[in-house]
Formats: sequence, structure tokens, C-alpha cells
Amino acid sequence: MRVGTYKILLGISVIFNIAFVGNVIYQRYIHKSCYTNTNYQNSMHHNNFEKMRFNRARMAENRREYVEKRREFIEMLMAPNFDEKALEKKLDLTIDKEKEMERKMGEHFIELRRDMTPVQAKEFFRRILRNRRREFLQNKNRRRFRRWKR
Repeated sequence: MRVGTYKILLGISVIFNIAFVGNVIYQRYIHKSCYTNTNYQNSMHHNNFEKMRFNRARMAENRREYVEKRREFIEMLMAPNFDEKALEKKLDLTIDKEKEMERKMGEHFIELRRDMTPVQAKEFFRRILRNRRREFLQNKNRRRFRRWKR
């Protein structure tokens, strides 16, 4: 290869190395997460890990039931002839499953909150709100993109 090609490859390599080192510096020193607090990490994460894992499995089962009820409702809507009373009943069952799922999630949060200090609770639930907000904004942007794409 020619010398110019080597210079280009060397430049690309240097750029990627600088980007990698910059990312490491950012992650380690600038970006502070709530897990950098050792008291929070030790007491919150390790004590409630099993509770959270168990709840994830239980919530997955509830979510599956809810999605199944919703799918059944939508299939009833797709039928050529439909009964409005049956649709109302199926809709009520779907809403009941969703309520049940939200109630169990709330009860789990209350159970977790009992074992937390006020500082831990503030950090933990702030993370949850931030993640929910991020999900909402991503879904909103997807809808906007779909409208634009048509």
C-alpha cells in the first residue's frame, strides 16, 4: 500500500482511540449514577435484588395475561359480525387485567420502599421516572416519525 493510505488508516485509528478514551473518562469521572454511592449500592441493590427478580417474573406473567386479553378483544373487533355486549365484557376483562397489573406493581414498590431510606427512595424512584419519561418520549418520536414517513 501507499504511504498516503497508511496515514489515513493511522488517522482513523487515532480518532477511534481518542473517542474510546474520552468515553472512559466520561463514564468514570463525569457521569455520576446513583450506584456510585456505596451505601446506596450495598444496602439497596443487594438487599432487594431477590425481591426485584421475583417481581419481574410475576409481572411478566401478568403482562402476558393482559396482552392475551387485549389480543382477544382486538380479534373480536376484527370479526365480520360482532356483538357489542360481548365486546364490552371483553373490554372490561382487558381493563381489569391492566388494573391488576398496575396494582401489583404499586404494591411491589410499596414493599421496596419500606426497606429504603429517604435518600435511597429518592434516587430509586427518580430513576424509574426518568426511564418512564424516556420511554414516553421515544414512543412519541416514533409516532411522529411514522406520520412523517407516510
